[in-house]
Amino acid sequence: TPADPATTAAAASTSAPRRPTITTTPTPSRAPSSTLPAPGAPGVQRILLNENGARAD
Repeated sequence: TPADPATTAAAASTSAPRRPTITTTPTPSRAPSSTLPAPGAPGVQRILLNENGARAD
């Protein structure tokens, strides 16, 4: 059974660094959107369209 705890620890250590990386990626991308002026501003609309995958004028 000594291999079981070792494998579990290795799996936890491997998945741990990967999860924060994925979670940190979308956070900074959305942060500037909230920092921008009112949602009615054209700049904000362009960013929202780009995130949604729609065409941005």
